[in-house]
Amino acid sequence: MTSIEPGRSEHESVTTPLAGSDVLLDELLGSAGPALRLWAPGFVALDSGEAPSLAVGATGSVVELPRLMLERRAFVVALDVERGGARVVGGALREGGPRRLPPAPGFEGGLGPAPGPRGAQVARFAMWDRRAPWPAGTYALVAVAADRASQRVETVVGRAPSTVDVAAESVAPESLRVWPPPDPGGGLPHYHALDQSPAVPAEPGIAIVAPRVVRAATAPVYGSFRVRLRPRWLVPHGATVPLTLVLTGSEDPAPVVHSLRLPSFDPVDRANPPATVTGRFALDLLQLAPLAAAPQTWFLHAFLSDAASGPSTIAVPTSC
Repeated sequence: MTSIEPGRSEHESVTTPLAGSDVLLDELLGSAGPALRLWAPGFVALDSGEAPSLAVGATGSVVELPRLMLERRAFVVALDVERGGARVVGGALREGGPRRLPPAPGFEGGLGPAPGPRGAQVARFAMWDRRAPWPAGTYALVAVAADRASQRVETVVGRAPSTVDVAAESVAPESLRVWPPPDPGGGLPHYHALDQSPAVPAEPGIAIVAPRVVRAATAPVYGSFRVRLRPRWLVPHGATVPLTLVLTGSEDPAPVVHSLRLPSFDPVDRANPPATVTGRFALDLLQLAPLAAAPQTWFLHAFLSDAASGPSTIAVPTSC
């Protein structure tokens, strides 16, 4: 659904996370907040029989919005806060229709944002098929559409009136192994500080340095992070931290998702663990994802359980 900004100065606020589309459009047009918004229920009861849904909204000029194609380009990344890993739902995963779309606004030959009246769009997606609900737990949700990302929304999935204590579950051994494993020859992947590594954030967050254009068939990405420590991540060397990389193209919106397990070598006293741990990483994106098979501009988003980074814009030329 799309709407053009009405000629009034006051707008009703949303009284429920998944109010009617008209109410959501009014809120988008009445705020000067982020260009991409996400609405999700705060709690989903697995035994309620209801089909949970998400709503994603975008604002922009009325010229840009049709090119954004929110219903096809938007998707939602759901991070399992305790266990790690991610699920993705949204329009970009739907079958049918052309795989490649016109370039996203701002990436069609270097054109900047279009002037003109503001408009808004809202698209709705099912969180899951009724036959395949997510495991009980806490999920951090972020909507993505090309180079736009929404605020983080937290949703708890459980059985009313109580939820599962995920921290008490047994930990799968594979979740404690570093992935991808470091290169024994000292190349990439690499998990210690390098000259190109960005400084570790002072607060929970992710710092990324990525190439603007892929050259010589390599796309090195250097990163660092600080994250609130979860007991399930503890290992003898410190901690193994789940981090998710998500790439979407300016023309092919289907997300490329990689759930990584990165080492932190910070000393951890299990009896008195620190509030946060830190780490560094260096990866070659072309080793992880077949980006060169679809030359276009790619948008790299990175997610931790309590932080996000991006997008980093990476152009992959046809000669790559």
